[in-house]
Amino acid sequence: MTMIACTINRNVPVVMADILISGDQQPEKFILPSHNENILDFMDSRADFHPVMLLRKIYISKSNVCVAFAGDVATIKKFLEDLVIFCKAHPSADAFAMQQFCFGYGLKPGDDIAFLMVVADIVNEEYRFLKMKYGDWNETQSPIFGDVMAAGSGAEDFILETMEAANYLSGFPQDSIEIALQSNVILLCRLLSLEHISLRNTKNYWGAGFEMVYLMRQGFTFFDNITYIINHAAFDNTGGMEIPIPAIIMHYQYVDETLVITAINPQQGTTEVKENFIIIRYTEFKVKQFIVDPIYGGKTVDTDAIAADTSFTANRIAMGYVITTPAGDFLPASFNVGPELLVEYKHLESVTIRIRKEMNDALADLSKQWYEGMHF
Repeated sequence: MTMIACTINRNVPVVMADILISGDQQPEKFILPSHNENILDFMDSRADFHPVMLLRKIYISKSNVCVAFAGDVATIKKFLEDLVIFCKAHPSADAFAMQQFCFGYGLKPGDDIAFLMVVADIVNEEYRFLKMKYGDWNETQSPIFGDVMAAGSGAEDFILETMEAANYLSGFPQDSIEIALQSNVILLCRLLSLEHISLRNTKNYWGAGFEMVYLMRQGFTFFDNITYIINHAAFDNTGGMEIPIPAIIMHYQYVDETLVITAINPQQGTTEVKENFIIIRYTEFKVKQFIVDPIYGGKTVDTDAIAADTSFTANRIAMGYVITTPAGDFLPASFNVGPELLVEYKHLESVTIRIRKEMNDALADLSKQWYEGMHF
């Protein structure tokens, strides 16, 4: 049970996958990075499947070859191992060679596996890419995301999210290549916000966190060193938005082949409003690290060393906002790279969030427009 997807907008392929693995044996406890409580308390214990672990599902087997998997872990592991061997034997790993591998692999209709492989070849100093897929896929055209395809138990939910007229705050022009990447980050932030407030996706056996791979000049690369902040906020009686309160902070970082998610749950803090910045400081918080290993198993990093210092400084930040009203939840999101938004976390000592006031004001204006259009 899973969700893997690909969007192609302005000729930019972006491959995404969740990290949740489900099984038929219910564990005693299961915590999500976006939700600091035991989620099994909110789920049906009589269900056929339950969340059991976190694993990575996207792999870059060559700089020009990206593949995402859904299905049975053992089947995926065998396919991935064979793919790695094939790529080592075929240094170019061009589209023709990868087609030969996929067509000749011998998957049978009963095999529980779905995959998407995107191969990018350089032609006249530019990348041209080929998509190959196997299994059951949902596909659509989205006004924001372009060509969209998804597979797994979360495919339908993901497709619906890409078709929603959501609120995306971006500083890039609407026709820029950068916005194709940025819109996908914001989409994942909105999904994490939904998961935080409702566990909607987890109850359908997908979610828990997301990986994202995109194509750049040097080849495919993971979207690394990104921080997601999920905020709670409220309207005053005129539709003005109060200063958001961070509910969860999640920092994603790859260490070798392992995804490390550092999740911070702020407890008590102070907010200082200056002329140009809003500064939120916490000295009381809970922190938990989630180690998401590759599907072929084995620890690739020293987890004790990682846990010894969980500090990070981040300026690549997606902000999701949960504003609950009688008319429903308003879930705007934004993504920023640069000094306008900064998170500094010192290991077990303090968390400081620095937001340029203009960014918060832009969100407040958008929220007021939405509020004035609602009928309570």
